Amino acid sequence: MSGGVNDLADGLPDKAALLRRVKASRGGWCFADSDPDPLLGAADLREVYNALTPGDEDYKGRVTAPLLVDLKDGGRIISNESGDIVRMLGGAAF
Repeated sequence: MSGGVNDLADGLPDKAALLRRVKASRGGWCFADSDPDPLLGAADLREVYNALTPGDEDYKGRVTAPLLVDLKDGGRIISNESGDIVRMLGGAAF
């Protein structure tokens, strides 16, 4: 098997390949146009990270899920590490 993923992309129409690259560059997690993020109004995970980055700068790191955020007091990213999130929420009462 040669080429792998690149061979798959070659078989897609240019528009589909471009949309996949754009989606991946924005974290790969997109909300439906008809159902945006209810708390920040974000269209995708990149917008969530940007909204929670202090100052006027956009988030520069890798956008990943899961993402635990604190939206009180202006909002901030708590963690994007699944193991940490499980430990933090392990004793939480919902």
